[in-house]
Amino acid sequence: MDGLSCKARVEKFDIENGMDAILVDGGAWLLFSNGARREVSPIGALVDPPANLYERARLIVKYHQTKLGLAVQEFNHVKLEYVRYAKVAMSQGPNCPLADDKTEAVTKLNKLKAKVRVCQAHLDEAHQNLEKHTPADLVTRRRIQQQNLQGQQDLLTAVEQIEV
Repeated sequence: MDGLSCKARVEKFDIENGMDAILVDGGAWLLFSNGARREVSPIGALVDPPANLYERARLIVKYHQTKLGLAVQEFNHVKLEYVRYAKVAMSQGPNCPLADDKTEAVTKLNKLKAKVRVCQAHLDEAHQNLEKHTPADLVTRRRIQQQNLQGQQDLLTAVEQIEV
């Protein structure tokens, strides 16, 4: 990207990586669906997707987890607004006009619900891809950790059940 202005350099990077970045890490970084990332600052780092398939898959999972969280947050916010307005209107008595038609509200919420489902499906797919690329030693380590944790839980349960 030599010879390009900061703006052109960032635009080129964004285009090359799908123009679908979302803010992560407290808003300091943008993460793309292919695992590429860049700092928000126009003079900041531009990081191509990792060559390591596990690391790339891990970032893609993070991307889809964040997208799902944003979709759920949007759904909950809109639903809460409809509920709040309806409750206020009901407290005003029967003469208070409706802000939105019931059909419009239900349609909007169903569209947002569908968006959440699509995001969840993408996340599920990303998790499957991550599992496929997880190194064997990490799988073994996690299995041992889980067995150790289960052993501790079993001990705790057994000890707590003993009474005088």
